[in-house]
Amino acid sequence: LGFVIYVGYLIATSSDPVAVNGWLVFMPLDFPISLGMIPLAHVVDYVSSMLIIESNSGYNVLKDVNNFWFPAVYSGVAGSAWWYFLSNWCVKLVTNRFAK
Repeated sequence: LGFVIYVGYLIATSSDPVAVNGWLVFMPLDFPISLGMIPLAHVVDYVSSMLIIESNSGYNVLKDVNNFWFPAVYSGVAGSAWWYFLSNWCVKLVTNRFAK
């Protein structure tokens, strides 16, 4: 979760609109849970617009639901839950293996 917050901070403070691709680092890190982001992204894309453009200042990443908030929330919640349950499963596996 801390890494998700750090990447979100880097993306939010960047002046490059392509910086939202920084969320792609979580695809291999949170595999296979990250595969759930693909079908859910189509639902979010259907609901909101793809690019938020303000009339006076251009693109604002903090108002972009599809490219900033959705990956941040999904990686923060699903990715963190994945690593929590994976670590618990590994501890139980090792404990059961050495208990015998």
